[in-house]
Amino acid sequence: MSIAGNYTRKPGKTRQMPVLVDGTSPINQGDLVYLSSGTLKIATTDAEAQYLEGVAKQSNPMAPSPYGAAVYPEPPSLGVEYGCIQFMVGTTGESYANGALVYLASAGTDAQTITTAAGSYAVGKVQLESSDVAYATIAAGTRVPVLIFNRELAAAAQIG
Repeated sequence: MSIAGNYTRKPGKTRQMPVLVDGTSPINQGDLVYLSSGTLKIATTDAEAQYLEGVAKQSNPMAPSPYGAAVYPEPPSLGVEYGCIQFMVGTTGESYANGALVYLASAGTDAQTITTAAGSYAVGKVQLESSDVAYATIAAGTRVPVLIFNRELAAAAQIG
């Protein structure tokens, strides 16, 4: 599920990363991504979250070709942001309090859905502003402001 109009409340650090553009792992804007064998892929499991690089700033860089196959820029890369506050989709029925660690939702969801159910590798933490109220028992599709980690920030959060 790609979140149309997914937006960032507070920008973080951005870097260009190599991306696999063979059509087997399409990346959408707002997806949590991880590095695997030097290539970005969408993160959909807790195990993949341990290699988290951040959130994709745009979708896979590809353009249509008059010959039917996609044409990719050289070298193919994608902007990845971390340390930003990004609105992610919360899990229906959960509550989200400021500072709570969040994890990728269970397998079978997408790379933009989070949960407070403890996993091994946090992907971020809820970051409410003083004017925000805690998200209590959210409805389907509710977006929650999350400070997005990369693997270094996640390791520090697990310790502290």
